[in-house]
Amino acid sequence: MRGGKRGQHKGRERVLAENEDDIIARNMMEREEKKKRRDSDEEDSEESESSSEANESESEPDREEIMRNMPVEEKPRKPRRAVVDEEIHNLNRAPKKNNPQGERLEVQLSGRQKRELEEQKAKEAYFQKTLEGKTPEAKATLERLARIRAQREEAARRRKEQEEARAAMENRIKEQARLKNEGKK
Repeated sequence: MRGGKRGQHKGRERVLAENEDDIIARNMMEREEKKKRRDSDEEDSEESESSSEANESESEPDREEIMRNMPVEEKPRKPRRAVVDEEIHNLNRAPKKNNPQGERLEVQLSGRQKRELEEQKAKEAYFQKTLEGKTPEAKATLERLARIRAQREEAARRRKEQEEARAAMENRIKEQARLKNEGKK
């Protein structure tokens, strides 16, 4: 929902720099503004500190000296552990059992996994039977291929016979033409 009477100004035109010089000038102006703000903030904080120090120094002049002369007791810092040396014991995690490498663990499969394995094995067995030609589809395919092979052989035999018949006919025609030419001479 839009806030207020006039709404938000999300669709306003963006002001984009046209060249590299504009970008550099804009960045320089932003840096100068940040420096001015920091300087003014530091001056304000220095003034407030100096005024508070003046008030404190008037009331307790020896306090600073006492603090300086006191031996500083540093708390021993705990080293940060980048690497965990000890394993964190998780109570919810079952401990590992030491099994010799020779023993095989039986994996418990879910019902879905068992069905998928059975389906995969069945497909592989069916594919193997298909390759051997023992399935109905394979038998039908082999019969169809045998029929096609027989048809092609028959067609090749017919073409060969027709070519032989044409060649014989051409030889007869040539022979008759030669005999006519010899008879006229």
